[in-house]
Amino acid sequence: LNAQRSAANQLFEEGFLDKLEHGRVVNLIEGKMKTLQKSPPVIDLPSKLELIKEISWLTDVSPATIHEMSRMAEEKIVDKGMVIIKQGEIGENLFLIARGTATISVHKEGSDEEEIVSEIGVGQLIGELSWLTHQPR
Repeated sequence: LNAQRSAANQLFEEGFLDKLEHGRVVNLIEGKMKTLQKSPPVIDLPSKLELIKEISWLTDVSPATIHEMSRMAEEKIVDKGMVIIKQGEIGENLFLIARGTATISVHKEGSDEEEIVSEIGVGQLIGELSWLTHQPR
């Protein structure tokens, strides 16, 4: 809706919409924005079980084990930019992305800088190798 409002403003500035039509379009768009603010849509996350069942390397695992993994799994909401695991830590947990993306970065040797090596999204895991092997990340 922000993009639509910006487009309406640009069309007005370029002379494609007159003042009256611009006002109507912007009022319509802002009305939709207010409606969404008053009652935002509810978008449910997939269940832990649904997400775990989608992990390709777990296809041969018994349903009982999958259900146990789901029972043990914890939901965690993280803010943008939050570090969830660090290089060198022992893997006591793993993370399955339910919504959004995560950036994977590593420390550059001999510097304090980090290099982004990957970005992962819904249904992908972080930290599974360390979790399985109990070796440092």
